[in-house]
Amino acid sequence: MIKNRLRFAGVGIIGSILALVLILAPVPSHAKEKAKDAGSVAALEKKMLAKSTKKISFRQGKIRSTSGKVWKKGKKIKKSEKTLSIKKKGWYTLCVTTTSGKKKLTHLYFEKKKYEITINQTVHKSVGYYYIASQDKKELVMEVKNSSMAENAAVSLWTKGDNACRMWKVESAGGKKIRLKNENSSLYLTYHKASNSLVQKKYSKKDNNQIFSLYQGSGGSTYLKCVGAKAFVCAEGNTLTLGTRKRNKKWRFVWEKIAKPTPAAFVSGATYPARLLVGHAFTLKGMIASRYSISLFSVS
Repeated sequence: MIKNRLRFAGVGIIGSILALVLILAPVPSHAKEKAKDAGSVAALEKKMLAKSTKKISFRQGKIRSTSGKVWKKGKKIKKSEKTLSIKKKGWYTLCVTTTSGKKKLTHLYFEKKKYEITINQTVHKSVGYYYIASQDKKELVMEVKNSSMAENAAVSLWTKGDNACRMWKVESAGGKKIRLKNENSSLYLTYHKASNSLVQKKYSKKDNNQIFSLYQGSGGSTYLKCVGAKAFVCAEGNTLTLGTRKRNKKWRFVWEKIAKPTPAAFVSGATYPARLLVGHAFTLKGMIASRYSISLFSVS
């Protein structure tokens, strides 16, 4: 009886040791590498969009020196690079030179494959009507200032509302490139070089300042790049300017697709007297608001 108890006890001890060995067994190194690989491209993109980044180079291995002699053999990565080809899997070192001249090193793991740099991939936008809002302040949308119908009128940001001057029609400009036509004025969003701003102008087939490309941002947003200016649109308060793309929300826009707007007018207030008599004077008291600019208003 005592021998049987000891035997069972011995089995229990051995079972516990086996369980402990299984629990303490290390995670396969390949799984760790995959986890590191998943965040490597995101880390690279973050460096590419950083305001302080001037240029980026990379070399295989975990390098700890920033000397010019070591980095003469480094391969440069342009900030506009669309892909990154890795011929041998393993650890690599990024050397980021900042605008102040400092060099910063980051170690990243890559598999042997071709990676897409997401932030530099153009995005397709289907033809249709849209509100274009700043991701920084989503209540503000792109509009032609003061509902102007004139050429060279400024384009800025204003509170979203039921007005055609804040509605834009996307038209294809070939491939994934687009033109943006203001629904109120029928004029096109155009880069104005002298003021580094956006205005509206008549359609011009040869004007690349009227052609835009969209690039993937975060949270369903996109970066908006003017092909002619080779620069990205930025929202500074209610003003739109162009420059080198940064990582923050001021450089990203959210698109809300809407139905084709129809003409509509609204009257607030009241008409006096309540009963109008032919040949007698009357007063129209109130305010008329229209989705489109009114070119003719008549009362009969």
